[in-house]
Formats: sequence, C-alpha cells, structure tokens
Amino acid sequence: MEPLEFMAAVLPSPGNGRYCVAELTKKKEHVYVDNLQEAEAKINQWKQNNYDVYFALGTFGDKDSRVATNVQMVKCIAVDIDCNHPKDIPDDKGNIKPKAYASAKAAVQALLAFCDEVGLSDLGRPWLVASGGGVHAYWPFKEAVDKEEWKPVAEGFKRLCFQKKLDIDPTITSDASRVLRVPGTINTGVKSNKRVREETNVRFMNVGDFFDLDDIRALVTKHLVGTVYENTTYQPVSGHSIALQGVPLKSTSATTVKLFENSVTKFGKIIKITAEGRGCGQLDYYVNNASDDGMEPLWRGLLSIAQKCADVGKAAVWLSDMHPYPHERMHQKLAEIKGPYPCMKFDSENPGVCPSCSHWGKITNPLALGREMAVTNVEKIIEIQDTKGSTKIQRPETPRGYAYGTHGGVFMEKEDEDANGNKMIRQVMILPYELFPVDILKTGNEHTVHMLALRPQGVQTVTLPQKAVVSKDETVKTLASQNIVSSFGSGNDKHLADYVRACVEKMSTEKAPIEVPSSYGWQANEDFVFAGCIYSKGKEPTPVPMPGLENIVNNTQPTGTLKRSGTL
Repeated sequence: MEPLEFMAAVLPSPGNGRYCVAELTKKKEHVYVDNLQEAEAKINQWKQNNYDVYFALGTFGDKDSRVATNVQMVKCIAVDIDCNHPKDIPDDKGNIKPKAYASAKAAVQALLAFCDEVGLSDLGRPWLVASGGGVHAYWPFKEAVDKEEWKPVAEGFKRLCFQKKLDIDPTITSDASRVLRVPGTINTGVKSNKRVREETNVRFMNVGDFFDLDDIRALVTKHLVGTVYENTTYQPVSGHSIALQGVPLKSTSATTVKLFENSVTKFGKIIKITAEGRGCGQLDYYVNNASDDGMEPLWRGLLSIAQKCADVGKAAVWLSDMHPYPHERMHQKLAEIKGPYPCMKFDSENPGVCPSCSHWGKITNPLALGREMAVTNVEKIIEIQDTKGSTKIQRPETPRGYAYGTHGGVFMEKEDEDANGNKMIRQVMILPYELFPVDILKTGNEHTVHMLALRPQGVQTVTLPQKAVVSKDETVKTLASQNIVSSFGSGNDKHLADYVRACVEKMSTEKAPIEVPSSYGWQANEDFVFAGCIYSKGKEPTPVPMPGLENIVNNTQPTGTLKRSGTL
C-alpha cells in the first residue's frame, strides 16, 4: 500500500478541513493543504532530504496552527506503542534505556491481547505501522466525525488501554492535533539533537479493517472503570483567586472571600507533601520519570500549576531542569498556558495515576495541596480614618497560637495529625476582619476591655466587661450584641471566646489599665480630658470610651475650622 492510500484510509475525505504534514528534522516546517495530492509532493521532497516526515491525525480549520482547538474532523483512533529496537544506540555509559516492550513483535502481541480482551478483535483488525521506534496502530472509521463527538471516545479508549495494562504513549490517542510518521519514509533516529538509534524505515505491518465509532464507544463504555471523561473545555474562573486554589466555588460570602484573599499557594509545599506520600500522584510520577521521552504534556500540566503559585520562578526551573527542558521553552510554555490543569486533564494526559490518588474527586486541581494562609502575628501601627480625621492606633502582637491575616481577619493556628502521624499546622479563621484590644479601662473597681474591629464598612469600637471573658457564653453574647459573630457558625464560638480571653490575659500583663475619667477638664494626675480624649504631657492624645460622659463627649467634638471665609 502506498503512503497516500494509507493516509486516505485514516484521514477525513477532502472538504472536511485541511490536512497537515510536517518535517521535524530541520526547520520543523508544517504545511497545510486541501488535498492529499498536494501533501504527497511535499512528503516526497522531504523524503529526498532524509527528513523525519509526519502527518496530523485530524484536519484543521483556516488557521495555520496545529493545535487541538483548530482541529475540525477526525476519522480514526490511533495508539503509539514504544518498544526496543535492534538498532538502538547505547548511551555514554553503554546502557540502552529499556522501552515498554522488548521488541515490535512483543508490542504487537500485547496489542492483539488487548483487542481480544475488550472485544475489538470481533470488530476487525487494526492497521499497523512499524515506526522505527515502536508500533503505531489505527482503527479507521467508515465515516469521519466531528472532533467533539470523537474526543470522549478517544479519551475513554486511552484510559481503557492503561486500565488493561497496554503501555501506550498517552500524548497521542486523544489529541487529534498530534502527528505520527508517514509510512514509506525514514526514522532518522535523532531525538532532541541526539542520535538514539541508527536510521530505519517506517513501514506497513498490516492493512486492517474499517470500524463504526458507535461500536468502539460501546466497548469503551462496557469495559472502562472509573470516572467518565466529560468533553468540557476548562475555563478558569476570573475575579477572585478561589478557582485557582483547586477548591470548588461553593460560597461567595464575605467570609469565604476573605479566607481566600488571605491564602497563598506555594509549589514548594506541594513538592514537600508529595515527597511525604500525601501529595500529587502526577508530580510524584514526573519526579521519578522526568528524563523519559514523552514527558512534555505532564511537564506542561505541572507548569500550569506552578504558574499560579507564589514561588513560580523557582518551581518552573526545578520542573524543567529535571528533564531537562530549555528555559527559553519553559518561558514560552508559561506564557501560553491559559489556566491550571484540572485533575481530569492530568488524568487525560497521563492515565492510570490520578484514580489511585487519595485526593481524586475531592479537589479540582493540585493547587489545593499547596495552599496556606498568609498570616502575621507582629504588632503594627495602623492609621484609622474617620469623620474626625486620622488616628494612629497600635495593633498589638497576637497571643501565642493566633495570627492576623495579611489581608484582614483573625486566625487560630491548629496542629493536626494525618493518618501517617505527620504533624501539620493549619489556620482556622475566627473572624473575617481584625479584632484586637487597644486598652483595658478601669472605672472605679470595674475593668472594661476596649477593642477595635476593623470592618470593611469602617472602624467599630467594641467594649465588654473584663469579667465576661471567664465565660464563653458571656463573651459570645456580649460580642454578638455588638454585631461581632464568629465565622462559619456557632461551632467557631469557642475559638472566638478563647481568642478574646487570650488577648485580655496578654494585655493585662503587659499594659497598665487606663483610669477612665469621671469628669471633664483637669485630672488629679495633671492629665486633661476633652472631647473623648485624655491629654498627657509629652504623649499623643489617647481616645477612650467614657461611660457616663457620652453626652458631653458627643457635644464637645470639634466641627468646622478656625479659618473664616471671605476677608476680615
């Protein structure tokens, strides 16, 4: 059979998109043509130059771009099976890295055993091509189909191969923009600018039959175990970073948004927990097989995760140097990536790994494994703006075991232990805004805790009797009466009460209580009280709540200025 006859059998008929043929030896030239006769002329030219010659499995639209989104029609399902070859060249140490199968004969035997097991043999014989480095098998359809109809079947077929332990190249079967070698050409044995085998011929092994897509779909549906592939294009959710964390967006409450505003995702954390055996199975697979051929789709998928992490630069270089992939190519891939790969996409690119992962079906992508809260516990001077102007307030250091979110909120640090006994710290949000003590006020023998809540709508003064902090219920009720309610429901009330008590205990040992004046004007200690502030020599005015003086405080607030409009 001539190469053109073979291509006519496995490709859509003319009028269903443009054909793509390519040489990947010198200029990596791609040519798009309307008919196979035009393709034949270019193929013959490349053959004369001893180039590696390929054809794409699908037909393409108007753009001269060999990408999946430009594919129009498809007329076959194909697999690529790597095997050892008698002309493989040893490396510098005299070793030949073993392939999936010892020989082309062993590869064909495994393929035919797979066909017998799932019932494909009852439908007909596959078309076989010896590629020089493996075996290509094709199941051409009687009629070409649209890419969208073909994609789920091809994805399922690929997964079924891995399920039945047929070791195939995962990049080929479900991507119709991929290319395979043209029979009747040569395999130069050069890969990544290095010769891995002597030059060999690409030749036919067997002319097979034609198939109905519906029959193949029925076999895949019958035998495939696990998640069914859904042909949906992944689109990252814009706006909040929630979608980038690999967690389904179930709530858009202010509390949930604040939680994710304070989150930071680090690829280094994903690496760490993967090394401990509780992370991403695909990353673990890549680390152990990074130098192998055919790792680019998985590398690209992991780059899509690294791209959304705070340590993207370090992570991308680490991933690329393991193969190694050139840094220039790495930057190009990072620029082209539209969004993080979901787990379903990873399972498509490298089947057989994700379903055994403990996180399968629980997260949307591995970013969730690297998320941690961006928090701080240090003291800070905060400038508060209100109708009276600006006031500088010192936010104290948090008590031990608590932290402020870098974008607001109060968190409790909780130590957990996983099933393997590994200790880890996680942050539990108590409030979606900052709440901290400013002073402890003393009125006679009574002490009152003066706190500030930095809410989105403005600063709120919060007070509660210090004696209330000895009771969780009293603390929660007093705060609730001032619209301070713990995040995520009453289950968090104890955490809120514990936080407030810890704040009070810390402040009571570090700062003397402020005597609340009972009158305006000069005090016995030579302080001066006016307009809700205590003025002390050599100090900034101290604003404090003044129970019993609320009316006079309200009526002595300065308004206007000393300047007079117009001329004197």
